[in-house]
Amino acid sequence: MKPRKKRRGIRALAAVFSLLLCVCALPAWPVRAAEVPEGWPEPPEIASETGVVMDLSTGEILYNKDMDKQMYPASITKVMTALLALEHASLDEQVTFTELGVRDVYSGSSNAGMQVGETLTMEQCLYVMMLKSANEVATQIGEYIAGSESGFAEMMNQRAQELGCTNTHFSNASGLHAADHYTSAHDMALIGQAAFQYDEFRKIIATKTYELPPTNMNPNTRTFQNHHVMILDGGEYTYPYCLGGKTGNTDEAHNTLITFAQKDGLQLVAVVMKSDGTAEWTDTRALFDYVYDHAELLKPTETPVPTSAPTVAASDGNGDRSDSPAAISAEQEGREASAAGISQVLRVIAAVFAGLIVVCLVMIAKGASRKRRRRRRRRRR
Repeated sequence: MKPRKKRRGIRALAAVFSLLLCVCALPAWPVRAAEVPEGWPEPPEIASETGVVMDLSTGEILYNKDMDKQMYPASITKVMTALLALEHASLDEQVTFTELGVRDVYSGSSNAGMQVGETLTMEQCLYVMMLKSANEVATQIGEYIAGSESGFAEMMNQRAQELGCTNTHFSNASGLHAADHYTSAHDMALIGQAAFQYDEFRKIIATKTYELPPTNMNPNTRTFQNHHVMILDGGEYTYPYCLGGKTGNTDEAHNTLITFAQKDGLQLVAVVMKSDGTAEWTDTRALFDYVYDHAELLKPTETPVPTSAPTVAASDGNGDRSDSPAAISAEQEGREASAAGISQVLRVIAAVFAGLIVVCLVMIAKGASRKRRRRRRRRRR
């Protein structure tokens, strides 16, 4: 090899190893496989970016794929809106639509075409919001309960905190996209668990078709079909054990879905987020089938969470929480931190090794350069 070509080769190798050094120095981002209870078989792979299955009675996590990762929820946000409506208003209260509410009636936004001055009962609002996914109805419920959109968002965040949510911040009642409007699959399962304890909520999400009678502003009867196709009869994605749920979709969130199911007395909630195509339906069914097929592996709980009250994390008297969603989340975060630490150590070792190789190459190049200079001086003599 000619000296010039040799120098180019050494420089190229040095550049490659320098690039390796930079890559190895990047912060660790651990990739986690889906998790299931100890002793359970390998779970199905799902296409959705995150997902969770939770036992509604005990709060036990039965499947976890990045369940605490912050995601955009889209319209499954309305489960929290429904929960607050059931907690703070009676079903026969009259809700009159204002300019704020009908602001969300526009092309491209899921709405029911409500008009300023139109009046519905709170019960009618809940049906239209949950089945039609009407954004203006969600916004109007929020303004009616809290007096303002921002005030209702504060109530949503406060309630989320009370339920043990750790990766949630809501900025509106409908789920329309906003950078500061996010949650996680785990947090949505906790919110769904609280809402599911209300008879009216279970009745609404189980309704396949709802007829809204004429109102003071509209003489026609309007019919709304449930968007959650797993509960509809005779469809491709019909699931016989489905109790209902809520769909969601925005460009940023892609498809999101929260679903409730019951088989042989075991009630579950599943949440999948950032799905594409029909993956939200196929993923949800696969997860339910997996858990129900292995339900005999569930250990009996001595103190099950009552279905008539929200889940409250129990303390063992020393400030530590046991067998609660918060405790489970803390344990998982500890495992993630440990994995991240190991990954970072390996990256540092690789970076040091790459650095040593670069130093050796530089030294070899310098030595070769000195030899060439000595040979040139001898020739001149």
